Amino acid sequence: MRLDLGREVPEALEERKGAVEEAVRWTEQHPEAWEWMVEQAVSARGRASMRWIMEGMRRRFRVRVKNGHAPIFTRLIRLDHPDVPFCLARSQYDRLFEILGAGR
Repeated sequence: MRLDLGREVPEALEERKGAVEEAVRWTEQHPEAWEWMVEQAVSARGRASMRWIMEGMRRRFRVRVKNGHAPIFTRLIRLDHPDVPFCLARSQYDRLFEILGAGR
């Protein structure tokens, strides 16, 4: 992941930045589950669905994760794997990822 979480963001995006920080912490606290999710996304045939991947991860690893992290996880994976064909809709996190140096 190549996010600069120390970068200042507009006040209107501070809450979203907190959610990104929380999602990144989740990936650090659950490295096996996160790696599995990344592997599933990279090896997906056709379009990858983060919601589907998250449901599989929950069943396999018996860990809790907020559904609201799905758009964040999608964008985190795309930082390192931009060719993963996610079912990707515009998100309120797109602008934040641009500011944090990630682009889209």
